[in-house]
Amino acid sequence: MDIFAGIDLGGTNIEVALVDSDGRVLSHKTHATESVLGYERVIENIKDTLNEIKGDNQLRAIGLCSPGLLDVEKGVCLFAGNLGFRDVELKRPLEDAFGVPTFIENDVNAAALGEWRFGTGRGTENFILVMVGTGVGAGVVCDGHLLHGKSNATAEIGHTIVEKDGLFCNCGGRGCLEMYASATGIVRMMRQYINKGHYTSVVDEVQGNMDRITAAIVAKKATEGDSLSKHVINRAAEYLGVALVNYVNTFNPEVVAIGGGVARAGDVLLKPVEEFIKKRSMEVQARDVKIVQSTLGEDAGTVGAAAVAMDKVK
Repeated sequence: MDIFAGIDLGGTNIEVALVDSDGRVLSHKTHATESVLGYERVIENIKDTLNEIKGDNQLRAIGLCSPGLLDVEKGVCLFAGNLGFRDVELKRPLEDAFGVPTFIENDVNAAALGEWRFGTGRGTENFILVMVGTGVGAGVVCDGHLLHGKSNATAEIGHTIVEKDGLFCNCGGRGCLEMYASATGIVRMMRQYINKGHYTSVVDEVQGNMDRITAAIVAKKATEGDSLSKHVINRAAEYLGVALVNYVNTFNPEVVAIGGGVARAGDVLLKPVEEFIKKRSMEVQARDVKIVQSTLGEDAGTVGAAAVAMDKVK
């Protein structure tokens, strides 16, 4: 049985797992990233954590996923603001330490590949994963191939424009999806309504402290029937639907899976997204596509990173 290491490098934590060729997680360990202590410390933490769970197992290959702008062929992170990285090697230090092929990939692309191979995309040739959390990202599999684009920067769905003269985004643009459908966008929208005097039981939930409002609380209250929370979630779902209609019409996927923290809201978010897509997409594309919640959950990064390695050495 071939064993692969999947490493999910995040701004707060490093998640490391051993994964078999069927996508099963055999062991898993978490370590603080400690990026404030510098690049060398992060690499040492990755190596130490992998050594701890590797034991006597022989690795077939290593996959690592990271946020930021990557050169996946050279194995270099060109820039990752939340890690403080610029032009640093990710591939070579691990190959030198473990003596097996190592591959890197953008975190959302890796999650998409993992979900396609082992989750809701299994058996399809055309698949989209959208991750909705603090930000919004996507990965696209088209005709059985993960899309990268010229600069490894394809499928930046979070910066799809859904309001032409909308809110200013930290990317420098205006009206980006991320400003409306992310967890941050949902919280912003709810606070705006509250500040205008609209009633919601969310205020009671957070005991009047607006800083304690989260997208999870808004989703919970929407499920419980709170009118304003339902309105906010429906607006976020509609914005997400606008962006996804364009993706569905462009890529003609069989499945669109929605993951990330906001997707844990379940049907209260997914149903209106699906309804909007079915109503507004072109007839053939709307007929062909299913909208589902992703299934890999917390393992999406590590299993996805391992799937990247599997794809490269197959």
